[in-house]
Amino acid sequence: MTAVATPDAARLVFAAVAGLILLLILIIKFKVHAMISILIGAVGIGLMATYKSVFPFYISGAIPGYIDALFETVSGFTTTGASILPDVESMAKGLLYWRSFTHWVGGMGVLVFLLAIAPTSSTSILSGTSAGIDPVMRRFFLEEKKGSILPRVAPELSLDTWWYYKAAHLIDQSWSVRAAGVRQRHIDQAQSMNLYITNDYTMRQVLALYLDAWRSGVKTIYYIRSKSLEVEDCESCAS
Repeated sequence: MTAVATPDAARLVFAAVAGLILLLILIIKFKVHAMISILIGAVGIGLMATYKSVFPFYISGAIPGYIDALFETVSGFTTTGASILPDVESMAKGLLYWRSFTHWVGGMGVLVFLLAIAPTSSTSILSGTSAGIDPVMRRFFLEEKKGSILPRVAPELSLDTWWYYKAAHLIDQSWSVRAAGVRQRHIDQAQSMNLYITNDYTMRQVLALYLDAWRSGVKTIYYIRSKSLEVEDCESCAS
């Protein structure tokens, strides 16, 4: 099959390149704290995505007015279903795909991209933060990712913050479960939490944590990360 360049494809590429350039400018221009940059980035990318998504409609002439094109785009991202187009199916296939894409992002993105508890274990490495709602595994440790060994250090670890951190396996997990239950009251989608237990835990204790999670309103227990504490290292001494 031979790919054929069309005006619609060119407009979509233009919108993508323009959005990428704006994103790079934001990243280079505003160098702030990691968590603040994530929040600003989430809001900024949302607004930027809305305004740049207008380009294919506007520059193609399918929707001559910029405000009308903006309304059509926002309608897709908010999944309101409203449209200023009298005959949607008459649009060019490329623009029809673009319009459908805004509705897909609006339906899935609001739930997955905006309400999911981020960062995850992988993205926290890039942002230099702890992973989502989980406590730090340890103040510092080595983690294997894709065959590589990565050093993981608690965010902003210093002599002043050293005693603020407690290894996840040393935390009473019943408190973690109850905290997740309190958070769930204010989250529109199910959150997934991990349990950090030692090899000393019995099945009765693990079952008690599950029942406590159910009573607290926690929707999902993801991983149960177990670890032996028979040989305890003194991190303070080791450092």
